Amino acid sequence: MKKTFFTLLFACTLLANIFAQNNNSNNDDNYYYRRQKPKDAQSYPNEIFCFYPINAITGNFKIGLEKKLTDVNTLKTNVRFGFGDKSSSYSYGDNSSIFGSSSGSINNFLMAMLEAQYRYYFSDKAPSGVYGGFYGFYKLASFNYSYTSYNYNNNNGYSYYTTNNGSKIVNGGSLGLIIGAQLVTSQKITLDAYMGSGMNFTSPDGNSFKLLGGISDRYFNGIGFIVGVNIGLVVKK
Repeated sequence: MKKTFFTLLFACTLLANIFAQNNNSNNDDNYYYRRQKPKDAQSYPNEIFCFYPINAITGNFKIGLEKKLTDVNTLKTNVRFGFGDKSSSYSYGDNSSIFGSSSGSINNFLMAMLEAQYRYYFSDKAPSGVYGGFYGFYKLASFNYSYTSYNYNNNNGYSYYTTNNGSKIVNGGSLGLIIGAQLVTSQKITLDAYMGSGMNFTSPDGNSFKLLGGISDRYFNGIGFIVGVNIGLVVKK
């Protein structure tokens, strides 16, 4: 009888200890979760479609897509198309032959550009906040030209006027640094502004085309600057 009693007492004590250990473990877990830092309630976009309204006014059509890579990094790609009907200055052949719009005209002008930006957001909340990074772009302009050249023949004293027609493609590019800020104004709309500077490369040098909006798109070798303002539409959370 005594053996049975002590056996039951031992079993009850063992079960009580097991139950107490489990209860303490649960309390510790609950305390751990209560001590955790709450997560940021705002979620930030993964992809943003961008439109540049100022470029559209000045004779360019520019759009872009910014994709989130990590909490601090994004990659943004832009494409731009420009149109114009005359040139403020363009070169034919080598750089010694420069013809202005007064002596010649161009038509079927088309400019295209592909740009990439790698951005680092200092706020750890990409793509929102202040950022810095790198940019690079490649652009080209194609057009048909027509100008009249003057030649004088010393042998017979006659002057000759020759009309020259042809087509031309100018290439250019740039690599540099940017800094800017993007504001996520709502669940769907963002505002982004940036500026930057870098080294321009072009072939041939010294061309400047006047677009339909009245501004000039320059192709030259040397230090250049870029400025951008765009409105974004969140396409993926």
